[in-house]
Amino acid sequence: MKRLLSVLLLLSIGITALTAGPVYAVPITSTEEDTIVPMPSGLGVSALREGTAVIQAQTAGTASTLPFTDVHTGNWFYEDVLFAYEAGLMKGVTATTFVPSGTLTRGELVTVLYRLDGEREVSGSSGFADVPEGRYYSDAVTWASGRGIVKGVTDLEFRPKDPVTREQIAVIFYRYYVEYIGNLAQEPADLTGYVDYNAVSNYAKAAMAWAIRVGLVKGTNAAGESPRLEPRSFSTRAQVATFLNRMNCLLEKGSIDQENRSSGEIIAFIKSREGFSSTPYWDYSQWTVGYGTRCGTLRDGSDVPDFYWDGITEEEADRLLRKALAEDYEQSVERYETKHGLSFTQGQFDALVSFTFNLGALWTTGGYILTNWLEAPASQQTDLGLVWGMGVWCRVAGSVTPGTCERRMKEALIFLYDDYTATDSDHPYYCYVRYTGNGSLLTDKYTDDVGYYVKGGTYGSLPNPVWRDPANASAMAEGSSPIFAGWFTRDGVQVTASSKVRESLTLVAHWE
Repeated sequence: MKRLLSVLLLLSIGITALTAGPVYAVPITSTEEDTIVPMPSGLGVSALREGTAVIQAQTAGTASTLPFTDVHTGNWFYEDVLFAYEAGLMKGVTATTFVPSGTLTRGELVTVLYRLDGEREVSGSSGFADVPEGRYYSDAVTWASGRGIVKGVTDLEFRPKDPVTREQIAVIFYRYYVEYIGNLAQEPADLTGYVDYNAVSNYAKAAMAWAIRVGLVKGTNAAGESPRLEPRSFSTRAQVATFLNRMNCLLEKGSIDQENRSSGEIIAFIKSREGFSSTPYWDYSQWTVGYGTRCGTLRDGSDVPDFYWDGITEEEADRLLRKALAEDYEQSVERYETKHGLSFTQGQFDALVSFTFNLGALWTTGGYILTNWLEAPASQQTDLGLVWGMGVWCRVAGSVTPGTCERRMKEALIFLYDDYTATDSDHPYYCYVRYTGNGSLLTDKYTDDVGYYVKGGTYGSLPNPVWRDPANASAMAEGSSPIFAGWFTRDGVQVTASSKVRESLTLVAHWE
Protein backbone atom coordinates (compact mmCIF):
# COMPACT_ATOMS: atom_id res chain seq x y z
CA MET A 1 0.00 0.00 0.00
CA LYS A 2 2.82 2.39 0.84
CA ARG A 3 4.39 1.71 -2.55
CA LEU A 4 1.08 2.46 -4.32
CA LEU A 5 0.83 5.71 -2.40
CA SER A 6 4.34 6.55 -3.58
CA VAL A 7 3.30 6.16 -7.21
CA LEU A 8 0.12 8.20 -6.75
CA LEU A 9 1.99 10.99 -5.05
CA LEU A 10 4.55 11.05 -7.80
CA LEU A 11 1.77 11.75 -10.26
CA SER A 12 0.18 14.48 -8.18
CA ILE A 13 2.98 16.20 -6.27
CA GLY A 14 3.53 19.88 -6.87
CA ILE A 15 6.37 21.67 -8.56
CA THR A 16 8.31 22.12 -5.35
CA ALA A 17 9.57 18.58 -5.40
CA LEU A 18 9.76 18.03 -9.12
CA THR A 19 11.58 21.00 -10.55
CA ALA A 20 15.20 20.24 -11.25
CA GLY A 21 18.17 22.44 -10.65
CA PRO A 22 21.61 22.25 -12.22
CA VAL A 23 22.77 18.65 -11.99
CA TYR A 24 26.35 18.32 -10.88
CA ALA A 25 28.29 17.06 -7.92
CA VAL A 26 30.10 20.40 -7.68
CA PRO A 27 29.79 23.55 -9.83
CA ILE A 28 30.93 23.22 -13.43
CA THR A 29 32.65 26.37 -14.63
CA SER A 30 34.31 27.59 -17.79
CA THR A 31 38.07 27.79 -18.35
CA GLU A 32 37.75 30.70 -20.77
CA GLU A 33 38.14 33.48 -18.22
CA ASP A 34 41.49 32.15 -17.03
CA THR A 35 43.33 30.33 -19.81
CA ILE A 36 46.62 30.31 -21.69
CA VAL A 37 45.56 27.94 -24.47
CA PRO A 38 45.33 29.67 -27.87
CA MET A 39 42.21 28.93 -29.89
CA PRO A 40 43.31 27.62 -33.30
CA SER A 41 42.86 30.08 -36.14
CA GLY A 42 42.52 29.75 -39.90
CA LEU A 43 39.92 26.99 -39.66
CA GLY A 44 37.70 28.50 -42.35
CA VAL A 45 33.94 28.73 -42.50
CA SER A 46 31.86 26.13 -40.71
CA ALA A 47 31.47 22.78 -42.45
CA LEU A 48 27.95 22.37 -41.10
CA ARG A 49 25.86 20.18 -43.32
CA GLU A 50 23.24 22.03 -45.33
CA GLY A 51 20.17 22.95 -43.33
CA THR A 52 21.67 22.58 -39.86
CA ALA A 53 23.29 25.95 -39.29
CA VAL A 54 22.08 28.36 -36.64
CA ILE A 55 20.60 31.21 -38.62
CA GLN A 56 18.50 34.25 -37.91
CA ALA A 57 14.85 33.45 -37.33
CA GLN A 58 13.81 35.53 -40.32
CA THR A 59 15.11 32.78 -42.61
CA ALA A 60 14.99 29.78 -40.28
CA GLY A 61 12.88 26.67 -40.40
CA THR A 62 10.73 25.10 -43.04
CA ALA A 63 7.97 27.01 -44.76
CA SER A 64 5.28 28.24 -42.39
CA THR A 65 1.58 28.02 -43.17
CA LEU A 66 1.04 31.24 -41.24
CA PRO A 67 0.99 34.63 -42.99
CA PHE A 68 3.29 36.17 -40.39
CA THR A 69 6.90 36.97 -41.24
CA ASP A 70 7.87 36.92 -37.55
CA VAL A 71 6.62 33.42 -36.69
CA HIS A 72 8.58 30.42 -37.99
CA THR A 73 8.40 26.67 -37.63
CA GLY A 74 11.49 26.60 -35.44
CA ASN A 75 10.06 28.96 -32.82
CA TRP A 76 9.06 27.35 -29.54
CA PHE A 77 5.64 29.02 -29.81
CA TYR A 78 4.94 28.12 -33.45
CA GLU A 79 2.40 25.35 -32.81
CA ASP A 80 0.59 27.50 -30.25
CA VAL A 81 0.33 30.51 -32.57
CA LEU A 82 -0.76 28.19 -35.39
CA PHE A 83 -3.54 26.80 -33.19
CA ALA A 84 -4.69 30.25 -32.02
CA TYR A 85 -4.69 31.62 -35.57
CA GLU A 86 -6.38 28.67 -37.28
CA ALA A 87 -9.01 28.47 -34.53
CA GLY A 88 -9.79 32.16 -35.09
CA LEU A 89 -8.82 33.08 -31.55
CA MET A 90 -5.94 35.45 -32.31
CA LYS A 91 -5.12 37.56 -35.31
CA GLY A 92 -1.99 39.39 -36.34
CA VAL A 93 -1.13 42.89 -35.23
CA THR A 94 -0.91 43.52 -38.98
CA ALA A 95 -1.66 41.28 -41.94
CA THR A 96 1.92 40.04 -41.99
CA THR A 97 3.14 40.34 -38.37
CA PHE A 98 2.04 38.56 -35.21
CA VAL A 99 4.50 40.35 -32.89
CA PRO A 100 5.03 37.37 -30.56
CA SER A 101 7.01 39.39 -28.03
CA GLY A 102 4.38 42.12 -27.81
CA THR A 103 2.09 42.38 -24.80
CA LEU A 104 -1.61 41.54 -24.78
CA THR A 105 -4.14 43.83 -23.11
CA ARG A 106 -6.92 42.85 -20.73
CA GLY A 107 -9.46 43.65 -23.43
CA GLU A 108 -7.65 41.45 -25.94
CA LEU A 109 -7.39 38.53 -23.52
CA VAL A 110 -11.11 38.56 -22.74
CA THR A 111 -11.83 38.81 -26.45
CA VAL A 112 -9.84 35.69 -27.33
CA LEU A 113 -11.43 33.77 -24.45
CA TYR A 114 -14.84 34.92 -25.69
CA ARG A 115 -13.96 33.52 -29.11
CA LEU A 116 -12.84 30.24 -27.52
CA ASP A 117 -16.27 29.97 -25.88
CA GLY A 118 -18.06 30.45 -29.21
CA GLU A 119 -18.91 34.19 -29.06
CA ARG A 120 -22.32 33.69 -27.50
CA GLU A 121 -24.86 36.45 -28.02
CA VAL A 122 -24.93 39.05 -25.26
CA SER A 123 -27.28 41.82 -24.26
CA GLY A 124 -26.98 44.83 -22.05
CA SER A 125 -23.67 46.37 -21.06
CA SER A 126 -20.70 45.41 -18.95
CA GLY A 127 -21.30 48.12 -16.39
CA PHE A 128 -17.80 49.52 -16.75
CA ALA A 129 -17.46 53.18 -17.61
CA ASP A 130 -14.35 52.55 -19.71
CA VAL A 131 -15.99 49.86 -21.88
CA PRO A 132 -18.31 51.75 -24.23
CA GLU A 133 -20.43 49.99 -26.82
CA GLY A 134 -18.99 49.41 -30.26
CA ARG A 135 -15.42 48.55 -29.30
CA TYR A 136 -13.96 45.24 -30.45
CA TYR A 137 -13.87 44.03 -26.85
CA SER A 138 -17.28 45.38 -25.72
CA ASP A 139 -19.30 42.18 -26.21
CA ALA A 140 -16.48 40.07 -24.79
CA VAL A 141 -16.23 42.10 -21.59
CA THR A 142 -20.03 42.14 -21.26
CA TRP A 143 -20.12 38.36 -21.65
CA ALA A 144 -17.26 37.78 -19.19
CA SER A 145 -18.41 40.21 -16.52
CA GLY A 146 -21.98 38.92 -16.67
CA ARG A 147 -20.73 35.40 -15.91
CA GLY A 148 -18.30 36.36 -13.18
CA ILE A 149 -15.26 35.53 -15.29
CA VAL A 150 -13.82 39.04 -14.98
CA LYS A 151 -14.17 41.79 -12.47
CA GLY A 152 -13.04 45.35 -12.72
CA VAL A 153 -9.85 46.85 -11.44
CA THR A 154 -12.32 49.09 -9.61
CA ASP A 155 -16.11 48.93 -9.46
CA LEU A 156 -16.39 51.15 -12.53
CA GLU A 157 -13.13 50.50 -14.38
CA PHE A 158 -12.13 47.44 -16.36
CA ARG A 159 -9.06 49.07 -17.92
CA PRO A 160 -9.21 47.13 -21.18
CA LYS A 161 -6.03 48.72 -22.52
CA ASP A 162 -3.81 47.70 -19.59
CA PRO A 163 -1.34 44.86 -20.31
CA VAL A 164 -2.52 41.59 -18.79
CA THR A 165 -0.34 39.91 -16.16
CA ARG A 166 0.36 36.23 -15.58
CA GLU A 167 -1.69 36.13 -12.38
CA GLN A 168 -4.63 37.88 -14.06
CA ILE A 169 -4.60 35.24 -16.79
CA ALA A 170 -4.57 32.49 -14.15
CA VAL A 171 -7.56 34.07 -12.38
CA ILE A 172 -9.59 34.63 -15.56
CA PHE A 173 -8.95 31.12 -16.87
CA TYR A 174 -9.71 29.61 -13.45
CA ARG A 175 -13.05 31.39 -13.27
CA TYR A 176 -13.85 30.32 -16.82
CA TYR A 177 -12.91 26.65 -16.44
CA VAL A 178 -13.96 25.98 -12.84
CA GLU A 179 -16.61 28.53 -11.90
CA TYR A 180 -18.32 29.23 -15.25
CA ILE A 181 -18.09 25.84 -16.96
CA GLY A 182 -18.26 23.96 -13.67
CA ASN A 183 -15.29 21.63 -13.92
CA LEU A 184 -13.90 20.18 -10.72
CA ALA A 185 -10.82 22.00 -9.50
CA GLN A 186 -7.85 19.73 -8.84
CA GLU A 187 -5.93 19.77 -5.60
CA PRO A 188 -3.94 23.03 -5.73
CA ALA A 189 -0.18 22.97 -6.12
CA ASP A 190 2.11 24.16 -3.35
CA LEU A 191 3.53 27.50 -4.46
CA THR A 192 6.21 27.75 -1.79
CA GLY A 193 8.77 26.11 -4.04
CA TYR A 194 8.85 29.29 -6.11
CA VAL A 195 11.25 32.05 -5.13
CA ASP A 196 8.62 34.76 -5.54
CA TYR A 197 5.48 32.98 -4.33
CA ASN A 198 4.83 35.81 -1.86
CA ALA A 199 4.48 38.20 -4.82
CA VAL A 200 1.22 36.51 -5.88
CA SER A 201 -1.71 38.77 -5.01
CA ASN A 202 -4.07 37.33 -2.41
CA TYR A 203 -6.99 37.28 -4.85
CA ALA A 204 -4.89 35.22 -7.33
CA LYS A 205 -3.29 32.63 -5.05
CA ALA A 206 -5.93 29.91 -5.43
CA ALA A 207 -6.12 30.43 -9.18
CA MET A 208 -2.35 30.41 -9.61
CA ALA A 209 -2.06 27.21 -7.55
CA TRP A 210 -4.70 25.62 -9.79
CA ALA A 211 -3.02 26.85 -12.98
CA ILE A 212 0.31 25.40 -11.88
CA ARG A 213 -1.30 22.10 -10.92
CA VAL A 214 -3.03 21.55 -14.26
CA GLY A 215 -0.02 22.76 -16.25
CA LEU A 216 -1.63 25.89 -17.66
CA VAL A 217 1.08 28.11 -16.17
CA LYS A 218 4.65 26.98 -15.67
CA GLY A 219 7.39 28.58 -13.67
CA THR A 220 10.35 30.41 -15.10
CA ASN A 221 13.85 30.15 -13.70
CA ALA A 222 17.04 32.16 -13.45
CA ALA A 223 20.46 30.52 -13.46
CA GLY A 224 21.03 28.52 -10.30
CA GLU A 225 17.67 29.44 -8.74
CA SER A 226 14.45 27.71 -7.95
CA PRO A 227 11.73 28.61 -10.47
CA ARG A 228 9.81 31.87 -10.39
CA LEU A 229 6.14 32.54 -10.94
CA GLU A 230 6.60 36.17 -12.02
CA PRO A 231 2.89 36.71 -11.28
CA ARG A 232 2.85 40.42 -12.10
CA SER A 233 4.91 40.24 -15.26
CA PHE A 234 3.11 41.07 -18.47
CA SER A 235 2.42 38.11 -20.72
CA THR A 236 3.50 38.23 -24.35
CA ARG A 237 1.26 37.41 -27.27
CA ALA A 238 3.21 34.19 -27.84
CA GLN A 239 2.70 33.17 -24.20
CA VAL A 240 -1.03 33.86 -24.39
CA ALA A 241 -1.26 31.72 -27.53
CA THR A 242 0.40 28.95 -25.50
CA PHE A 243 -2.08 29.42 -22.65
CA LEU A 244 -4.96 29.20 -25.12
CA ASN A 245 -3.64 26.00 -26.64
CA ARG A 246 -3.24 24.46 -23.20
CA MET A 247 -6.71 25.59 -22.16
CA ASN A 248 -8.20 24.06 -25.29
CA CYS A 249 -6.40 20.80 -24.50
CA LEU A 250 -7.74 20.95 -20.94
CA LEU A 251 -11.28 21.49 -22.22
CA GLU A 252 -11.10 18.67 -24.77
CA LYS A 253 -9.12 16.06 -22.83
CA GLY A 254 -9.49 17.07 -19.20
CA SER A 255 -5.72 17.40 -18.88
CA ILE A 256 -2.78 19.14 -20.46
CA ASP A 257 -0.34 16.71 -21.96
CA GLN A 258 3.23 17.09 -20.75
CA GLU A 259 5.19 17.36 -23.96
CA ASN A 260 8.90 17.74 -24.38
CA ARG A 261 10.51 19.63 -27.19
CA SER A 262 13.59 17.58 -26.36
CA SER A 263 13.83 14.43 -28.45
CA GLY A 264 13.78 10.91 -27.06
CA GLU A 265 17.36 10.56 -28.24
CA ILE A 266 18.65 13.38 -26.06
CA ILE A 267 16.61 12.21 -23.09
CA ALA A 268 18.28 8.81 -23.43
CA PHE A 269 21.64 10.58 -23.75
CA ILE A 270 21.06 12.58 -20.56
CA LYS A 271 19.94 9.47 -18.66
CA SER A 272 23.04 7.57 -19.72
CA ARG A 273 25.31 10.39 -18.53
CA GLU A 274 23.53 11.15 -15.27
CA GLY A 275 22.98 7.60 -14.05
CA PHE A 276 20.03 6.41 -11.97
CA SER A 277 19.46 6.56 -8.23
CA SER A 278 16.25 5.18 -6.77
CA THR A 279 16.64 7.18 -3.56
CA PRO A 280 17.67 10.80 -2.89
CA TYR A 281 21.32 11.73 -2.48
CA TRP A 282 22.99 15.01 -1.61
CA ASP A 283 24.45 16.59 -4.74
CA TYR A 284 26.50 19.70 -3.94
CA SER A 285 23.63 22.04 -3.00
CA GLN A 286 20.49 19.95 -3.38
CA TRP A 287 18.90 16.55 -2.99
CA THR A 288 18.44 14.74 -6.27
CA VAL A 289 16.72 11.52 -7.24
CA GLY A 290 16.23 9.41 -10.33
CA TYR A 291 18.19 10.82 -13.26
CA GLY A 292 19.34 13.96 -11.46
CA THR A 293 15.98 15.60 -10.69
CA ARG A 294 15.98 17.90 -7.69
CA CYS A 295 13.69 16.90 -4.84
CA GLY A 296 14.91 19.10 -1.99
CA THR A 297 17.35 21.81 -0.97
CA LEU A 298 17.68 21.64 2.82
CA ARG A 299 20.83 19.86 3.94
CA ASP A 300 18.99 17.83 6.57
CA GLY A 301 16.58 16.52 3.92
CA SER A 302 13.51 17.72 5.78
CA ASP A 303 11.98 19.18 2.62
CA VAL A 304 12.34 15.95 0.62
CA PRO A 305 8.90 14.29 0.36
CA ASP A 306 8.78 11.17 2.50
CA PHE A 307 7.84 8.79 -0.30
CA TYR A 308 11.10 9.46 -2.16
CA TRP A 309 13.04 7.74 0.62
CA ASP A 310 11.18 4.52 -0.17
CA GLY A 311 12.73 4.60 -3.62
CA ILE A 312 11.34 5.26 -7.09
CA THR A 313 11.39 3.17 -10.23
CA GLU A 314 13.19 4.04 -13.46
CA GLU A 315 9.80 4.68 -15.05
CA GLU A 316 8.95 7.19 -12.36
CA ALA A 317 12.38 8.77 -12.69
CA ASP A 318 11.83 9.11 -16.43
CA ARG A 319 8.61 11.05 -15.82
CA LEU A 320 10.36 13.33 -13.35
CA LEU A 321 13.18 13.98 -15.81
CA ARG A 322 10.82 14.80 -18.67
CA LYS A 323 8.81 17.11 -16.44
CA ALA A 324 11.94 18.90 -15.23
CA LEU A 325 13.22 19.31 -18.80
CA ALA A 326 9.92 20.77 -19.99
CA GLU A 327 9.41 23.12 -17.08
CA ASP A 328 12.96 24.33 -16.58
CA TYR A 329 15.79 23.56 -18.98
CA GLU A 330 13.86 23.66 -22.23
CA GLN A 331 12.40 26.99 -21.19
CA SER A 332 15.87 28.37 -20.48
CA VAL A 333 17.05 27.45 -23.97
CA GLU A 334 13.83 28.71 -25.56
CA ARG A 335 14.07 32.08 -23.80
CA TYR A 336 17.62 32.48 -25.10
CA GLU A 337 16.51 31.39 -28.57
CA THR A 338 13.66 33.89 -28.65
CA LYS A 339 15.66 36.74 -27.15
CA HIS A 340 18.31 36.54 -29.87
CA GLY A 341 16.02 35.80 -32.81
CA LEU A 342 17.46 32.33 -33.39
CA SER A 343 15.76 29.14 -34.49
CA PHE A 344 17.47 25.92 -33.41
CA THR A 345 17.12 22.64 -35.25
CA GLN A 346 16.18 19.62 -33.15
CA GLY A 347 19.79 18.55 -32.73
CA GLN A 348 20.93 22.02 -31.77
CA PHE A 349 18.13 22.42 -29.25
CA ASP A 350 18.78 18.95 -27.81
CA ALA A 351 22.49 19.62 -27.37
CA LEU A 352 21.87 22.89 -25.53
CA VAL A 353 19.25 21.29 -23.27
CA SER A 354 21.71 18.56 -22.25
CA PHE A 355 24.39 21.20 -21.77
CA THR A 356 22.05 23.28 -19.57
CA PHE A 357 20.84 20.28 -17.59
CA ASN A 358 24.43 19.44 -16.71
CA LEU A 359 25.65 22.88 -15.65
CA GLY A 360 22.72 25.29 -15.36
CA ALA A 361 21.55 28.31 -17.33
CA LEU A 362 24.39 30.72 -16.51
CA TRP A 363 25.67 30.53 -20.08
CA THR A 364 22.46 32.11 -21.38
CA THR A 365 23.41 35.42 -19.75
CA GLY A 366 25.89 35.95 -22.59
CA GLY A 367 29.45 37.11 -23.00
CA TYR A 368 30.91 33.62 -23.38
CA ILE A 369 32.63 31.93 -26.32
CA LEU A 370 29.50 29.81 -26.83
CA THR A 371 27.04 32.70 -26.90
CA ASN A 372 29.34 34.77 -29.09
CA TRP A 373 29.41 31.85 -31.53
CA LEU A 374 25.65 31.36 -31.45
CA GLU A 375 24.98 35.03 -32.05
CA ALA A 376 27.57 35.46 -34.83
CA PRO A 377 26.74 35.47 -38.56
CA ALA A 378 26.90 31.98 -40.07
CA SER A 379 29.89 33.05 -42.17
CA GLN A 380 31.90 33.51 -38.96
CA GLN A 381 30.93 30.24 -37.30
CA THR A 382 33.40 27.36 -37.45
CA ASP A 383 32.64 23.87 -36.23
CA LEU A 384 35.68 23.87 -33.98
CA GLY A 385 34.56 27.21 -32.56
CA LEU A 386 31.35 25.58 -31.36
CA VAL A 387 33.26 22.61 -29.92
CA TRP A 388 35.50 25.04 -28.09
CA GLY A 389 32.57 27.17 -26.90
CA MET A 390 30.88 24.18 -25.30
CA GLY A 391 34.06 22.39 -24.33
CA VAL A 392 35.50 25.06 -22.04
CA TRP A 393 32.69 24.32 -19.58
CA CYS A 394 34.57 21.40 -18.07
CA ARG A 395 36.19 22.62 -14.88
CA VAL A 396 34.79 20.70 -11.92
CA ALA A 397 35.88 21.65 -8.41
CA GLY A 398 38.75 23.64 -9.91
CA SER A 399 40.06 20.91 -12.21
CA VAL A 400 39.56 20.11 -15.88
CA THR A 401 37.69 16.80 -15.84
CA PRO A 402 38.11 14.35 -18.75
CA GLY A 403 34.60 12.92 -18.39
CA THR A 404 33.09 16.37 -18.67
CA CYS A 405 35.27 17.16 -21.69
CA GLU A 406 33.99 14.00 -23.36
CA ARG A 407 30.39 14.96 -22.67
CA ARG A 408 30.95 18.45 -24.11
CA MET A 409 32.39 16.98 -27.32
CA LYS A 410 29.48 14.57 -27.68
CA GLU A 411 27.01 17.42 -27.19
CA ALA A 412 28.88 19.37 -29.88
CA LEU A 413 28.54 16.44 -32.30
CA ILE A 414 24.80 16.43 -31.65
CA PHE A 415 24.60 20.18 -32.19
CA LEU A 416 26.72 20.26 -35.35
CA TYR A 417 25.86 17.00 -37.08
CA ASP A 418 22.81 15.44 -35.38
CA ASP A 419 25.13 12.59 -34.35
CA TYR A 420 23.75 11.26 -31.05
CA THR A 421 25.95 8.17 -30.94
CA ALA A 422 29.31 9.54 -32.15
CA THR A 423 29.35 6.89 -34.89
CA ASP A 424 28.71 8.85 -38.10
CA SER A 425 31.61 8.81 -40.54
CA ASP A 426 30.71 11.83 -42.66
CA HIS A 427 31.88 14.59 -40.34
CA PRO A 428 35.03 15.58 -38.41
CA TYR A 429 35.72 14.30 -34.91
CA TYR A 430 37.47 16.18 -32.15
CA CYS A 431 39.90 15.55 -29.32
CA TYR A 432 40.58 17.43 -26.11
CA VAL A 433 43.95 18.00 -24.52
CA ARG A 434 44.21 18.53 -20.80
CA TYR A 435 47.35 20.51 -20.08
CA THR A 436 48.95 20.17 -16.63
CA GLY A 437 51.60 22.41 -15.13
CA ASN A 438 53.67 19.69 -13.45
CA GLY A 439 54.21 21.70 -10.29
CA SER A 440 53.51 25.12 -11.83
CA LEU A 441 50.41 27.19 -12.22
CA LEU A 442 49.42 27.43 -15.85
CA THR A 443 46.90 30.24 -15.39
CA ASP A 444 46.41 32.81 -12.67
CA LYS A 445 44.59 30.29 -10.49
CA TYR A 446 44.88 26.79 -11.93
CA THR A 447 47.50 24.16 -12.58
CA ASP A 448 45.65 22.78 -15.60
CA ASP A 449 43.91 24.02 -18.75
CA VAL A 450 42.16 22.56 -21.80
CA GLY A 451 42.13 22.85 -25.58
CA TYR A 452 40.15 21.21 -28.41
CA TYR A 453 41.44 20.09 -31.81
CA VAL A 454 40.26 18.40 -34.99
CA LYS A 455 41.17 14.71 -34.95
CA GLY A 456 43.60 13.92 -37.75
CA GLY A 457 44.81 17.51 -38.05
CA THR A 458 47.74 19.19 -36.33
CA TYR A 459 47.67 21.17 -33.13
CA GLY A 460 48.69 24.35 -34.94
CA SER A 461 49.72 26.16 -31.78
CA LEU A 462 50.29 25.13 -28.18
CA PRO A 463 50.39 27.16 -24.98
CA ASN A 464 53.75 28.53 -23.86
CA PRO A 465 53.60 28.74 -20.07
CA VAL A 466 55.89 30.53 -17.65
CA TRP A 467 56.80 28.90 -14.34
CA ARG A 468 54.70 30.14 -11.43
CA ASP A 469 54.84 28.71 -7.96
CA PRO A 470 51.34 27.79 -6.73
CA ALA A 471 52.37 28.99 -3.27
CA ASN A 472 53.10 32.43 -4.67
CA ALA A 473 50.87 32.82 -7.70
CA SER A 474 51.57 36.51 -8.19
CA ALA A 475 55.32 35.97 -8.61
CA MET A 476 56.34 35.41 -12.23
CA ALA A 477 59.33 33.33 -13.24
CA GLU A 478 62.63 35.20 -12.91
CA GLY A 479 66.30 34.37 -12.87
CA SER A 480 66.89 30.78 -11.86
CA SER A 481 63.23 29.73 -12.16
CA PRO A 482 62.62 26.67 -14.33
CA ILE A 483 62.28 27.29 -18.07
CA PHE A 484 59.52 25.66 -20.08
CA ALA A 485 60.94 22.81 -22.20
CA GLY A 486 57.84 21.53 -24.01
CA TRP A 487 54.76 19.36 -23.72
CA PHE A 488 55.05 15.61 -23.21
CA THR A 489 52.61 12.74 -22.91
CA ARG A 490 52.62 10.69 -19.74
CA ASP A 491 54.72 8.16 -21.68
CA GLY A 492 57.39 10.79 -22.30
CA VAL A 493 56.63 11.50 -25.98
CA GLN A 494 56.98 15.16 -26.90
CA VAL A 495 54.10 16.85 -28.70
CA THR A 496 54.67 19.98 -30.82
CA ALA A 497 52.51 22.32 -32.85
CA SER A 498 53.08 20.18 -35.95
CA SER A 499 52.22 16.89 -34.23
CA LYS A 500 49.17 15.05 -35.49
CA VAL A 501 46.07 14.94 -33.29
CA ARG A 502 45.28 11.25 -32.77
CA GLU A 503 43.32 11.02 -29.52
CA SER A 504 42.28 12.91 -26.42
CA LEU A 505 45.09 12.96 -23.88
CA THR A 506 46.85 14.75 -21.05
CA LEU A 507 50.02 16.71 -21.79
CA VAL A 508 52.48 17.46 -19.00
CA ALA A 509 54.70 20.55 -18.99
CA HIS A 510 58.44 19.80 -18.70
CA TRP A 511 60.74 22.33 -17.06
CA GLU A 512 64.53 22.77 -17.17
